[in-house]
This record gives sequence, C-alpha cells and structure tokens, in this order.
Amino acid sequence: MISTSSILHAQAFMRGTCYRLFGKIFPRLSLGRGLRIWGGIRIIADGKIIIGNNVHIGAGCYIQAGPGAEIYVGDGATMNTGCTIVAQRLIKIGGNVHIGEYTSLRDADHLGISHGFVSKYQ
Repeated sequence: MISTSSILHAQAFMRGTCYRLFGKIFPRLSLGRGLRIWGGIRIIADGKIIIGNNVHIGAGCYIQAGPGAEIYVGDGATMNTGCTIVAQRLIKIGGNVHIGEYTSLRDADHLGISHGFVSKYQ
C-alpha cells in the first residue's frame, strides 16, 4: 500500500531532481539539494545565482541577477512568500537566514540617475 507520505516524498524528490537538471541546462544557475519551492517563483539569471542546500523559497518570490552580478543563498535559508532579490553586483545571504514575507533586498547604487536621467538598467 502506498501512503500519502510516500507520495509526497516521491513528489518532493522529483521536484528536487527536476530543479537540479534545470540548473544544469542554465549554467549561471546552481540549485542545491533539498531545495523546496512552495508555489510559482521567477528567476532571471543574467548573472550568477547559487542557491545552497535545503533552501525553502515561498510562492511569488522573484530573484534576478543582472549581467555580471552574483547572488548567493546559503544552506538552510528561507525566503517567505513574495520576497524580491535583485542584484546589480553582489548579494550574499548567509546560511540559516530567514527572510520575512514581502521583503525586498537590492544592491542598487543608482549611479545612472542624474539630472532626471534614469539608466536603462535601473
């Protein structure tokens, strides 16, 4: 007999395997073992994104590394629902860090803004 917990475990294993394979297709994206994604998220890896082992990412999260930028998420970190992480250069999130829902982390320096001009990368 197959129990509900067996089915859930198999689904989680398949999700993790699919995410790791997805990371191999996109070389700027590295996804650790035990990654859990709880709903739809969006990742744009124009730069490098490395997500550690046993990371939990809530529904509606958005992660973007611009050209030449790097984002590191340490092992055991948790990003709650609706978080946004956008890097132009570098963002490092340590291991076992818990980020509350709808938090926005950005490293924008706004160097392209002067006299009413906004850079196309802002």
